Formats: sequence, structure tokens, C-alpha cells
Amino acid sequence: MSFQNPLWLLGLLIVPALAGIYLLMQGRRRAYAVRFTNLELLRSVVPHPPRFRRHLPPIFFLLGIAGLLLAAAGPILNLEVARNQASRRWVAAPFGKARQCSPRAATTSRLA
Repeated sequence: MSFQNPLWLLGLLIVPALAGIYLLMQGRRRAYAVRFTNLELLRSVVPHPPRFRRHLPPIFFLLGIAGLLLAAAGPILNLEVARNQASRRWVAAPFGKARQCSPRAATTSRLA
């Protein structure tokens, strides 16, 4: 596998940096809550600590950024296909049904 624009892959270094900043901010948030809050009042208002669902939006954001950077790099896959496998083509019908057609029918143009 190779890439058309491999310099975009350097942008992937941003993803762990953003994850580290997020974790740092979570630690500060906890310290701030403990410092300026009556803990007994906090326990009565919030019976259980926030769970994993709170972290899902930042995780999906970072995965999206990584996916966009990989797509911008333009991955190329050179794949060798045996000649006997390349002669059969599958055509998708409009409603999800697939049917096999002959190599001649797949290469002819309806515009000609």
C-alpha cells in the first residue's frame, strides 16, 4: 500500500496530542470540583460518577479526524487479480439483487 500525498499522515500526530489534552482537562476538572465543592452536597446531588458515555463524543471526534487525515493522504492498493477471476463481473441491480453477466455485456457501452 502506498499514498498519493503521504505528508497528510504527519497530521495523525495531532490525534494523540488532542487525546492527551482531553485527559489533562479531565484531571483538572476533577481537581477543580474537589477544591471548590462541598463533597457531601456533591454526593447527594450526583449519586454515581459519570460513566464511559461521557467520553464517546471526543472518541468519535478523534476517530473522525484520523479517518479524514487518512483519506486525504490518498491510499493506493495495487492488487493483482488472476485472469480467470477477472473475467467474471457482478452487476448490482437497483434493489440489492446481484446477477452475473458475461464479460462482453459488461464492457459494451449503451451510449454507442
